[in-house]
Amino acid sequence: MADPLIHALACPNCYLADRVQKVSAIVRAGKWHGDLSGTTLGPEGEENVALQSENISELARLLAPPEKPKQAIPSWFIRIARYAAIVAIALVAGLVLVQLAVEWLFSTSQPPQTKLLLWQIASVATIYCLLFFGARAWRNARIRTYKQAMKKWKNSYYCYRCDSIFILKPPDATAPGDFAEWLYA
Repeated sequence: MADPLIHALACPNCYLADRVQKVSAIVRAGKWHGDLSGTTLGPEGEENVALQSENISELARLLAPPEKPKQAIPSWFIRIARYAAIVAIALVAGLVLVQLAVEWLFSTSQPPQTKLLLWQIASVATIYCLLFFGARAWRNARIRTYKQAMKKWKNSYYCYRCDSIFILKPPDATAPGDFAEWLYA
């Protein structure tokens, strides 16, 4: 009787499991580091030299995990823009309050200019909120897509016999050259 584990990991293309390996194991085994140190004779005499290298196999490069999304705008710029917007809103609000206080002290009715300033404050606050929450929603969507791709990568297997990558549930397969696009499909 055949082993059920072998059948569970069988490649959907060749229906064999003897040359199937998890993608994460291939990537981990396909990277190696090299260190070389010694002395050399240079123009100033004998010098110590140390070299380090990191190598990766072609298959490990093709099967590399998806890159974590980076922020489209540097965080320092976002911080400065956020504080500048808060200061600008506070200054405008302060000026409006001062103008309202002066107008209310010396006038019996509310002039139209006050309504315009209130509308400007509301507009600035609305635009700021739309930009802030829109950027946050866009970044959250990118992170959600990345997490789905990472989950697919962690559950992927590679068949050396037929050169294909597959997942078990739901059954799906691709070639190594199309792996990066397949993760996000």
